[in-house]
Amino acid sequence: YLRDVKQGGPLPESLGSLTELFSLELSNTSLTGIIPASLGALTKLRMLDLNTNKLSGPVPAIFGNMTSL
Repeated sequence: YLRDVKQGGPLPESLGSLTELFSLELSNTSLTGIIPASLGALTKLRMLDLNTNKLSGPVPAIFGNMTSL
């Protein structure tokens, strides 16, 4: 949970290695760049909040397989 922390920068690919993660709240943190496809490895993820950032590009297609989000 890092809501409203003005960290900035891109989402690291290494987040995809946190396979036990079930909630990821990164809203309003000045994130930039793309959403890494590696987040598709987070099969236990139930909540993803990337609201109010400066992300660009398409949402990775693998997110279509994440039916629990």
